[in-house]
This record gives sequence, structure tokens and C-alpha cells, in this order.
Amino acid sequence: MLCDLINERDAVLLFGGRNISIDTSGSFSVVVDKTPPEAGFYPPGTTVNEINEFISAHPEKKKLMMRVDTIVRKDTENNFIAQTIRDTWPELAKRLYFHVDLAGRLISNEDPELGNYLIKRASALFKGKPLKQTDEMWVELGEKHDLDVVIGPIETYEDKLFGAKGSWMCAVMLRAPKEETKTKSLVRMVQAVEATLPMKKKWMWRTKSSEEKEGERTAERKNPVEMHLEVVDMIYAGGRVRTPSVGMAHNLPNDPVVKEKKGSRNHLFANIIKEKMKVIIRPIGMKILHSSQQHLLSETGMMDHVMLHELSHSLGPVYSDISKPIPSFALPSLSSKQLTLQSQVPVREALTDCFSSIEECKADVVGQLFGWRVADGIVQDLDAEKVPVIDRDEAMEMSATHLASLFRSIRFGLKSAHAKGSLIQLNWLMENGAISLRVDGNEEEDENGNDAFIKSIRKNSNRFNRRKMRNGSSTSFDNLRLFIDFNRWKASLNDLASILLHIEGEGDKEAAKQLIDKYGSRLPDWVEFYLVQVDDVAIDLNIHFNLD
Repeated sequence: MLCDLINERDAVLLFGGRNISIDTSGSFSVVVDKTPPEAGFYPPGTTVNEINEFISAHPEKKKLMMRVDTIVRKDTENNFIAQTIRDTWPELAKRLYFHVDLAGRLISNEDPELGNYLIKRASALFKGKPLKQTDEMWVELGEKHDLDVVIGPIETYEDKLFGAKGSWMCAVMLRAPKEETKTKSLVRMVQAVEATLPMKKKWMWRTKSSEEKEGERTAERKNPVEMHLEVVDMIYAGGRVRTPSVGMAHNLPNDPVVKEKKGSRNHLFANIIKEKMKVIIRPIGMKILHSSQQHLLSETGMMDHVMLHELSHSLGPVYSDISKPIPSFALPSLSSKQLTLQSQVPVREALTDCFSSIEECKADVVGQLFGWRVADGIVQDLDAEKVPVIDRDEAMEMSATHLASLFRSIRFGLKSAHAKGSLIQLNWLMENGAISLRVDGNEEEDENGNDAFIKSIRKNSNRFNRRKMRNGSSTSFDNLRLFIDFNRWKASLNDLASILLHIEGEGDKEAAKQLIDKYGSRLPDWVEFYLVQVDDVAIDLNIHFNLD
């Protein structure tokens, strides 16, 4: 009953509405999302400037306006107002409360803690209370329970105006403990890995020590927060979890205050990862990777990357250092033009609509560096055996499989944060020689390599007829494959990580826009070439859950 509600047709309103289709009219198939920037979270046609002007005039309303679980509407006087789900859809809110509360009471005999969480969550969602308390309760559930549930307005990808509003989702999961040894070892190395990242020490994420003064942040982690990495099987997905793509993992909660106080939980959906690897990622990899590296495509490599991607969401800055002019009335004897006030705001708030793309890219890049730091022995788990949990062979599998998965993400269209983040990586890797185009069967690098191939594709565009290729016709470029130089791969991603971490730490939205515009907004010819090659591979899974 808990699951059925979120999947009903009228519940589509809760996560902003969907207008998604697959466009097959071009040279390759791609998901098209026609949802407007305001989605269903703000009145139709609302702009960022309108909201900002209203908040400037009514600063006391900002907190409620920007809360993850409120919906912004206009009153009879055409002013913006923030409403809860009960205000906007009272009947739907009643049904939501009834089913989630009932689920909690039914399971309380077998699992009192989970039952109590669901009962409290139902009340908070229905009454429009801040969700921090129940988010904290969910983190505290930890790894002690075989069954787990995530429900509420959580992921903010659909809010293209501010990245503040959560789309409603429900995920029901069953624990799969087979990866426990590796996950615990990786979690133990998080702090050591973060210390190797190319960023300022003050951006290392941690809780505030009792020795610190209020507002002060020191370089060392004295009290690292708790972090959980859990392998589960998804037994039901509803709402944002399954649209437009069924996720492979999540890192929650998103609230930086809760993360800093209680830590985070990372769920890897083992059954989803396994199926996507078999049906989508491996077939893509076999079409784009050089034959000498196709053996590196593996389920283990995909699982490693997803694990480290989720852990890496918790690495790096949580707050941005924002410099703001000091108003002249505050210090009338000095020129305000020469003075700035340093303040800290959550990275999500500093980067607004750019946050999701930058953060997803950062998690991918830092996750790759994490795996290679372990494989190269730069960081070690002192509590484990001498053999690293990820060795060099496994790290190569992780990177090769991730490369194939980048093309999978791009096929969801460049309105998607994951697609933008993936395209940034592909363009960066190619520009820095970490991947190159080579004739299959030839493992020697051509000095003119990529440039010559790309120029040839452009020059012979009439021969590079994408529509003919989709219909099965061959071209003279069919034997081009991507080859990975793993040393350049590590070096170039380290440089990209530095840029991403500094964008987040400094809250530099302009730099974020420039990075996205240069590397994540347009498909280069060689990427289009491979998207055509993989056009017969499924874009995503159509999952059906047996709830009998």
C-alpha cells in the first residue's frame, strides 16, 4: 500500500510533472524532457529574477520559500506563497499520511525503529513540518535493518530554477550483505583519500569539534561523521527513483546540516546495477572500446565505481566561502568597495541551478581518483589485510566500465545533470589525451591521432551518414575505437577534480557556468559518432516489481 500510492497517476504532480519521450528522428535516439524549468514547483513561467526580487522584498519568507518540501504558488493578490502538500493537494496528503503511517504500524512489531521512523515521517510529511528530524532518524537506522524505506520530496534535479525543490520518491530496499567487507574497508579510507584531493584543507568535510568556537572551521577532522555504505536490492521504486531513469544508487540525506550532524547513508542497488551492466553498459562498451581493452568491462568495475561515486558525494566542500561586499552603513569610515565579508553557505545554495551538474561530475571524478588512490597504494586500510580491496587490475576495470557508462548517461539528454557531468568528463579526457581514437587492432598511438580522425569525419561528412549507419550501412570509420591511457586518465581527472572542488569551495557559479558551457553543453563529432554506434542498445531498463 505504501508503494502503490506514490505510483498512482495523480501523484505525478508531486514530483513536478513529467513530459518525457524518446526522440528517434535524429541521427541517434535520445531522451527528450520537455518539463519547463519551473517544473511543478513554481507557477508556470516563473523566472529566477521574479523569485529573487520577491525574496529581497520579503527576506523573512525565504526559508519557507526555498524549503525542499514546499510548493510555491501565487495568492489572490499575485504574491508568491509557499505551501505544503496539505495546502496544495489535501486529499492526496491525507492518503499519503494514511498509507505511510499504516505501514509503520504494521511493521512495528518486527522492527520497532523502522516502524517509528515511518510513523514520524508520515506525520512530518502531512503536517508540513521540517524534515530534518526524520532525516536524522533515518540516518540513525544505519545498517541494522534488513528492510529499508526512503520516502518524501528528496532529489532536486527537476528544479531548474534554484535546485531547491525535492521531487517525490519512494524506494523500498532489502539488504544484500555480500559486499560488506569491501564497503567497510572503503569507508575506513574516506578520510585518508580526502586528504590527498587537490583542494584547501578547510574544505575537508567533517563535523565541528567541541574544541572549536562557534562558526570556526579548522583544517583537521577531529570528529569525522558516521558514514554508511550499504549494498541492497531494490524491491520497489516509485516517483523520482524510476523516472526518467531507474537509479543505481543514492547518497542521502541531501541536507548539509543533517549530514554534518549525523553523517550519510549510501545505498547501492545491486540488482539494478547487475541488470544495467548486462543489458546496457557492457553492450555499449563492446561497441566503443578498443578490442584490447574490452575484457576490462566488468560488473565488479561498475559496482566499484558506483560505490566510490556515492562515497565521493560526501567528500569535498559542503559549504562555499562566499565573499560579499560590506555595506557602507556598517563601516561608514571606510570604503565598502575595498572590503568584503566572508560567509559560508551550502554549496547547493551557492551554485543553485549549476549545482547538480557540477556535483554529479565531481562525484564521478573523485570516485575514480578514490579507486586509483587505493589501487596505487597511496592510501591504505590499516585495519584490513595487506592486499588492497581494489588492486590495479580492478581499478582498470572500474575506469573502462565507467567510460562506457558515460555514454549511457548522455543518452538521457543534456538537460539531465548526469548527462552534463558525463559530457564534461568525456570532453576533458579527450582534450587531455586520456582517451584517444584508434583503429581497432592497432595499439600504437598515432601522433596525429584524434585530430586526424575528427578532421576526417568532418571532411567526409557525406560518408559519415548517421542515418545510413542506423539502418545498418557501414562506413570507413566503423573500426575506430576508444583507447584508454590509464596514467593520463589519473592525471587529467586529478586536474579536473581540482577545478570542480574549487568551484564548490568558493561557490563560484560563474566558473561553473563556464565549465558547463565549454565542456558539457555540446556534443562533439566523435561523441555523436559513438552514440550512433550504440543506438541499437537499450536506453534504460523497463523494470516491473512483483508485489504479490
